[in-house]
Amino acid sequence: MGQRRDLKELSMYLEEDERIFLYVQSKLDERNGILGVTQNRILFTHKPLIKPAYLDTISYDSIDYILYTEGTGEGELSIHMNNGDIKYVTSHRLIHLKGVSDIVRMFVNNHQRDLLFRNTFNRKQLLE
Repeated sequence: MGQRRDLKELSMYLEEDERIFLYVQSKLDERNGILGVTQNRILFTHKPLIKPAYLDTISYDSIDYILYTEGTGEGELSIHMNNGDIKYVTSHRLIHLKGVSDIVRMFVNNHQRDLLFRNTFNRKQLLE
């Protein structure tokens, strides 16, 4: 029910040249919402029915490293910030959260060309 509303809310915060590479329904700080990965940052938004929207953004240059772990039916992404903070994102959509982890790791390590190559490769595979 809330995914479409949250995704619409997420798109309102994008810069003009920003694109969402991947998004996943997830939980951050006990809030259910959508985590989106763009070429510039990570965005998390939660839009309750009555209250104003909640938005959290993380730029790639503020990330020290990330870890992805899987439990029984749930994945966890821990984002370790340069200032010592750790943000925990959980989701039952393991494949999507693992994809978010891989894409963020590429951007943090400045391997954007790998991402572009992967997208081209995937498109060719789909067309064959």
